[in-house]
Amino acid sequence: MNPTYDWLAVRAMWEAGESASSIAEKDGMPSKQAICNHANEEGWTKIDKLPPSLDVIPFDGLSDKQRIVVTEMATGLPQRHAAAIAGVNEATVSVWKAENPKFLNACHAAVAVMARAQLGKITKSEDWRSGLAMLERHPATRDEFAPANSQRGIGQTTFNVLGHVNLGFDRLEERSRQAEPVVIEQ
Repeated sequence: MNPTYDWLAVRAMWEAGESASSIAEKDGMPSKQAICNHANEEGWTKIDKLPPSLDVIPFDGLSDKQRIVVTEMATGLPQRHAAAIAGVNEATVSVWKAENPKFLNACHAAVAVMARAQLGKITKSEDWRSGLAMLERHPATRDEFAPANSQRGIGQTTFNVLGHVNLGFDRLEERSRQAEPVVIEQ
């Protein structure tokens, strides 16, 4: 018995940007190969086609909201802002990462796409500073790209606007003046 499929629904999902394998995983849907054959024979085109730079991100098996989060993270938005655009709480995104390895892999790929774009700015542009600044400051890449001494610091070191360094010795002197003198009996 040949099952009948709702090819209009399949086409609508495919043209909206869903992958053939993601559609095929749903109950009552045709195989990935059948979907691809129909798409090629009938000339289906993706309406919400992603930019080619995002082709490396594995979107298969992700919900629409997860796709939004991943796509926004690929532009450089931190997880908190990407979650807000998708209409979910940042904690929800963290749960998705912990429970869904496909989503976690897609998030890692999205950060890699963003880093690649920023490195492209650095290597191809005369004004490379914005790309470098993004890599040095973005929560997902700052550990790898921050300047060598940026994570180290001297305790209690501050800099004022004139460029003088204050190592906190004035606070030690003030504390020693406030402390009661210690009398040593002999």
